[in-house]
This record gives sequence, C-alpha cells and structure tokens, in this order.
Amino acid sequence: MRRIDVRADLARVRAPTLVITTTADPLVSPSLQHELADRIPGTRTAQLPTGHLPFAERPEQWRTLITDFLAEHTTTA
Repeated sequence: MRRIDVRADLARVRAPTLVITTTADPLVSPSLQHELADRIPGTRTAQLPTGHLPFAERPEQWRTLITDFLAEHTTTA
C-alpha cells in the first residue's frame, strides 16, 4: 500500500465524492486522508472516530453517511 500514489489522478475526479476519514487508522494517517480528500474537487469530507475499518467499527454511522450522500445524488427517472 505504501507504493500506491494516486495524488496526480485526484484532480480529474468529476463525480460527486464523499471521503470518510478516520481518526485512528494505523495504515493511513489522518493527515494523508485529508490531503487526498482536499485534492478531489468539490469533495465532501466526513470523519469517524475509528480505525481502518469504519464500516465494521461504526456500521450505523458509516451506513448513514453513505446512504444520505447517495440520496442527495440519486435522480429518479
């Protein structure tokens, strides 16, 4: 994981983006999470007080963040 660097690609993301950062991730530091989020235009950032697996550590909060964001960006035909 330490060899993957996508920073140059992030400015080209055009889709609505939600980045959920974590406060106690032992693999990806919070500062790097925020740096990546800041490089995606128009990104919304939410923070959870968890480690590397917020969907397992705080599943209800994770689900709410995801479903609320998707509901804002879903259109009905």
